[in-house]
Amino acid sequence: LLATPYLSWRWKLQSGSQGNHPIRIVIGFSEGGAAPIERSTFTQLFPGSALPRHDRVLTLLWAPSALMRGNLEPIAVSGKSKKLEAHYAVRGGAENIGFWWPETVDLASLYKSSWPTDTQSSVQVRFIGVTSAASKFRMTAFFSDLRLSR
Repeated sequence: LLATPYLSWRWKLQSGSQGNHPIRIVIGFSEGGAAPIERSTFTQLFPGSALPRHDRVLTLLWAPSALMRGNLEPIAVSGKSKKLEAHYAVRGGAENIGFWWPETVDLASLYKSSWPTDTQSSVQVRFIGVTSAASKFRMTAFFSDLRLSR
């Protein structure tokens, strides 16, 4: 993580929803100090997924309001008390839908804020993907130029 702490991409969302947009970028980490999440546990969150072994997940999302940009919320997964997942609102609001937006996030900084007791020097990015939560409405999102950099 410390070798390539920045994730950059461009995105354009075509439609919105009342809550957080269901289409998101998800990053899995390992070696931070928590017990690894077994694939069977994570299958509940992302049905049909065969994810590599990991112990933390950061979800980058489009919030319902532009004012929510920058909100970081560690959450418990599957009723466990440990905060194994965190959601970060990168951008938001219906007024921003329909335009291409360049983004860069500091994964090392977000990781440290979400899990301050972990040993960050040994953390590795295990996967980066795009996922979608269930929605009653048709939602469209475009992604481009996804890259990890220093």
